[in-house]
Amino acid sequence: MPTLKIRTQIILPFLLLMLILGVIGSYLTTSLVATSLENRIADQLVHSEDAALDAAVKLQGRQVAAIRLIVNTEGVDQAVRAG
Repeated sequence: MPTLKIRTQIILPFLLLMLILGVIGSYLTTSLVATSLENRIADQLVHSEDAALDAAVKLQGRQVAAIRLIVNTEGVDQAVRAG
């Protein structure tokens, strides 16, 4: 088996090391970015949920106020019965 040139013996380990470091670096970067995006989406979802609940509470409060106003107004029951 012919011996490899000294240039090849020096370059091959560095190429292999660069390839391994590139793969590991790409994996870590992708993992960190994906985790960051997942956290951001989860935070936005929680914020949207809070906003939706606040809107529902405000709507329910307005409906309760309207019902109280109708109940406390004289003659509404007779008007509803009369059509």
